[in-house]
Amino acid sequence: MSLFLIGNIGSFNLGDDAILVAFLKYFDTLLDSTHDIYVYSRNNYIVGNFGSFSKIKVHLVSCIGILRAFVKSRFIIICGGDYLDDFGSLITRLRAFLIMFFIAFVSRFSLKKFCMINNGFRANSTIGLSFQKIILKLADRVSARDEFSYRLISKHKHYVEKGFDTAVLWRDFISFRKDESTFSIDKTIKVGLSISPVYLNFFSDPNKDLQIANEIVKSLKRMLSERRNIELYFLAFNTSRNSGDLYLIRVIINTIGTFFKKRIKVIAYDGKIYDFLQDFCRLNFVICCKYHSILLSYLFEKPMIVLCFHPKNFALVNDIKLPKKSLCSASDILNGRFYSFLLELLNDFNSFKAEYSMYEAKKRAIAGILHCINVV
Repeated sequence: MSLFLIGNIGSFNLGDDAILVAFLKYFDTLLDSTHDIYVYSRNNYIVGNFGSFSKIKVHLVSCIGILRAFVKSRFIIICGGDYLDDFGSLITRLRAFLIMFFIAFVSRFSLKKFCMINNGFRANSTIGLSFQKIILKLADRVSARDEFSYRLISKHKHYVEKGFDTAVLWRDFISFRKDESTFSIDKTIKVGLSISPVYLNFFSDPNKDLQIANEIVKSLKRMLSERRNIELYFLAFNTSRNSGDLYLIRVIINTIGTFFKKRIKVIAYDGKIYDFLQDFCRLNFVICCKYHSILLSYLFEKPMIVLCFHPKNFALVNDIKLPKKSLCSASDILNGRFYSFLLELLNDFNSFKAEYSMYEAKKRAIAGILHCINVV
């Protein structure tokens, strides 16, 4: 029996790649017979993250091989992510809704099983809710990766499982020395900063990204001036050409200037998930903009400040029970309050940690998977 996994895979976005590999690693442990897994991926570097499997055979397909993979597979699976989302311009949202509707429609009327595993659902406009209702009706099994999504789609579909982001299962696949990331006031403090051109990608408004970046720079320069033992690590979770993080990171680094250059480094995702996670786990604190920067901070028990620009960030911090003091909005930054967040984090880091049980998060992620694939 074959499965066809679809998502934003192989586009040099760590979050989507981590979801896929975590799913494959866990799925391989469930099986007592061999299964073929077809994965739509834009690039084949992802193969280097698979390692060895005992029961599954993974076949990467590009645009040319989609039809063949679709025909051979009984299950069509949307593998994590937020694909029914009302965040962004009308064109951005319509494109996402239409693609998902097409996949769901063709799957259902080709007698395939269409499943959405640990997905986020955030439609709230008339057009968004209309598409969401139709797609959910076409889906055979659905699990939601956060409480907000679960409540939203439970209104439109009777049997939905409350899951969690599948990438949380990486905690079982990676080992790290905890003492490497233990904080001490006397040693070098490694502060990670995830930043992304959110307004360019979703609203075609690069000017707002630059305004936010300029305000962040003011606070970072002050922090580096006052705390000589701080090293700043910019985290590029998405390094794709079209929607990646590196351009904005370079703008910020150039604006900070050469005086602090020796204390600034970049950790950029180059397609090697394990290496990125090892670098990430050595950080002491993290300022999170990307969704999966929050998830990894939770995974590795990091104190964090979350830049809540996207609704999915609010949903995740709510689920992991992150204190409200950790949440920093775009208006907070533009009004010059970002430095006060940094100062409080450095002075009282233990109060910036998530409180939700890791055991419960992994349990939910597994429940979301099993709900959708028990029929295999």
